Amino acid sequence: ASPAISYDGIYIPEFGNGTDLSLVVRLDIAGPVPLIAATSGVLSSWCSVYMSPESLYLTSDNHWWWIEPMVGVDMPPANAEPRTAVHKFSVAGPEGNPLYKGSAEVDGWVNDRFSMSDYQGQLRIGTTRGGWWGEGISNQLAVLSEGDGKLVEVGKLTGLAQGERIYSMRFDRDRGYMVTFRRTDPLFTLDLRDPANPQVAGELVVSGFSTYIHLLGTDRLLTIGRSADDFGRVTGNKLQLFDVSNLAAPALLDAYELGTGWSDALYDPHAFLYYEPLGILTIPYYSYGATFDSYSTGLNVFNIDPAGSITLRGIVSAATVTSIYGGYSYNYVDTVDRSVIISSGTGSSIYALAHRSVTVAGADQLNIIKTVVLPESYSYYGPVGIGF
Repeated sequence: ASPAISYDGIYIPEFGNGTDLSLVVRLDIAGPVPLIAATSGVLSSWCSVYMSPESLYLTSDNHWWWIEPMVGVDMPPANAEPRTAVHKFSVAGPEGNPLYKGSAEVDGWVNDRFSMSDYQGQLRIGTTRGGWWGEGISNQLAVLSEGDGKLVEVGKLTGLAQGERIYSMRFDRDRGYMVTFRRTDPLFTLDLRDPANPQVAGELVVSGFSTYIHLLGTDRLLTIGRSADDFGRVTGNKLQLFDVSNLAAPALLDAYELGTGWSDALYDPHAFLYYEPLGILTIPYYSYGATFDSYSTGLNVFNIDPAGSITLRGIVSAATVTSIYGGYSYNYVDTVDRSVIISSGTGSSIYALAHRSVTVAGADQLNIIKTVVLPESYSYYGPVGIGF
C-alpha cells in the first residue's frame, strides 16, 4: 500500500512545532471504498479543529507540552503563560485538496471552536490568558491573516475581563460576542468591522454565565448556561434571550430558570435544537430532585418569541425501559440525548432520541404518536457466561 503522505507534503512551521504529526486528508467517497485523494501535514501536537467553507484551522495549546521548535530549546519556564499554535490549510480549490498556508502563535488558550471565526480570509480567535496556575487571568481577541508564508497578526484587543475566563463566544460576520465569568456574567459585544482595530462595542452584566450562544437572525442571541448567585456560586441552569440589535447597548429580554440538573446542551451544541419555522427550542434535560429517587428526565420543549419571551411548552418523556442485572429486572425512564424535528404536509413531529428508545410526539400538542424501545446493546455477563 502507498503511504498516506509523501515527505514533501509535510511542513515544519515557524511557530508551534510540537512533537507529533497532524494530517489533513481528503477522502474520495464516490466509489464503494473511500480512497485517500490528497493529504497535507504539519508538525504539531494534539490539535482541535475549526473549519470554514474555504479554510481549515488546527489549534494546539501547550498545556501539556511546549509548542516551540524542539531543536536548541530548553525546558519552558515553570509558570509560563500558555500559548496556542494555529495552523491554516486552504480547502478552497476545485477539488478541495488541503494546502498548508502558514502558522502563527497566540497568547493564551482557546475555549472551544466557537471562539474562532474565518471571515473574508481572516481568522478571529478569542483566548484566555494567564499563568499556568491562573495568575493574571484576562482575555483577548486576535485577528490573523496570511502573509509571507505564515499567519501574521493584523489586529488585537487585549485586557478584557480581568480575573475572568471565556465561557462562550460566537461570531456573526463583522460582529462578535464573548461571555466571561467569575462572579457575574459580562456579555461583551464586539465591533469587528476594522480587522486592524477590533473594539468592544457594549457590555451587559447579568448573573451566572452562558456556555453556548445561538444566533437568532442578526439581532437576537439565545443562550444556555449556568445560574449563579451574587457571590458567583452556581445554583442551577438557565436559558436567556438577548437583544443585540444595538451593538452598543445589549439588553436581556428574558430568562428561564431550568433549575438544578444537567443538559448535554450546556456543552454540546448537537443537543441544542432551535427550529425556526415553528419558533421552538428542544433540549434534553435531567432534573435533580430533593432525594435520590426524586428526579425527572425528558426532552424539554420551549416556545421562543424573538420579540422577548421564553416559555416552556411541555416535556416529551422517553419510554420506560428494562435492564437485567444479576438476574434481576430494573425499570427506569430512559434518558434523552438528542432530538430531531421533521415536517411534512400533515404537520411536524418531534423525535426524542434516548439511550434505548425513540419517542415521536406531535409538535403542536406534544401528544405521543409512537414509541420504539430498542434492545440493550450490551450484557452484564463475564467471559465465562456468569452473570454479574
